[in-house]
Amino acid sequence: MAGRRIGAQINFVLVDYWISSCNGHGAGCSKPTLPEPVRSNIRLIDIKARRLVWARTSYTYAALSYMWGPPSLQQARLTRSTEAELFSEGSLGDGNDTVPRTIRDAIIVCERLRIPYLWVDALCIEQDSPDFSVHLQRMNDIYAAAYLTIVAASGTDSWAGLPGVMPNSRDVYQPSIIVRNIGIGLAVPEFWNSVVNSPWADRAWTFQERLFSNRMLIFAQSQCFFYCDKSSRFESTITEIGDGAEEIPYSLLSTLEWVEMRTKFKGELFGASTKESLRAYFKLIRNYRRLTLTYQTDVLRAFSGVMAAFERQMSTSFYFGLPLSMFTWALLMDYTHCVRRPEFPSWTWAGWS
Repeated sequence: MAGRRIGAQINFVLVDYWISSCNGHGAGCSKPTLPEPVRSNIRLIDIKARRLVWARTSYTYAALSYMWGPPSLQQARLTRSTEAELFSEGSLGDGNDTVPRTIRDAIIVCERLRIPYLWVDALCIEQDSPDFSVHLQRMNDIYAAAYLTIVAASGTDSWAGLPGVMPNSRDVYQPSIIVRNIGIGLAVPEFWNSVVNSPWADRAWTFQERLFSNRMLIFAQSQCFFYCDKSSRFESTITEIGDGAEEIPYSLLSTLEWVEMRTKFKGELFGASTKESLRAYFKLIRNYRRLTLTYQTDVLRAFSGVMAAFERQMSTSFYFGLPLSMFTWALLMDYTHCVRRPEFPSWTWAGWS
């Protein structure tokens, strides 16, 4: 695996090649169609018109996964009072200085990759709507049906931006020398340090977003990564071999843990027995409970997309995060070494962190 010098800005021609190669992977990376109730009730950002539109047909869109930041941070949001303005042409253009840098950069990424629409939770879900919780239960479908998920893995709020999209937005220290006709350069932080250990990966709200996304373009501070169920690419190392038919195995790219979690989850969720699905559900909970929340009362809301997927598979409803069809069995989960979360009953996993 030869090294590759990273530029001050991301090479969108290279990213386009990564996506084109992924398009040839078949079923593992293809996006499912949004279910009809979701498709007729989803708003998207029209990249060309820079405004919100209703997605009444099967639009091709990217989804953004990012961190909002503290509640006091000022940023554009869709509410009943701002809806009319945000549906007007140009309302999300450069003239609106309340649109955070990360969302602005994501719009540019879509523009450069010829993706006509973008879904962003703050702008596509009405934040003061009585149906807000209903939209949260659709997160699994929204991210699974996205053509691409754009991930902001660096920074801790929506104004951090996507490094490498705009000029001077990343400073890569990569000195190199020539020794006996061999170029040797300083390695930049790889996937494990840049993504797995990032604040974004530590947030409970982003857990289901990375779980259901079929492929992700991940912006870390030093480089950009592309990740799908069949391949993994990044700027600092040449993983493209020949015409792209051969690909570097995951075990060499420090993404093995993520792959195992995602592939096992999909295998155990679809086509599994009810008991196997329940085991898969509690495996996910063990990973999810370690993650951070600003408000502990959000523990079930941030997991609602996962519960919706299991409700569909197991043909049952959930009560405080436990499936009613196997409620007694679900009560046996072990809470040793956990800390009590008093906002919820002690007999549910949501009551412990």
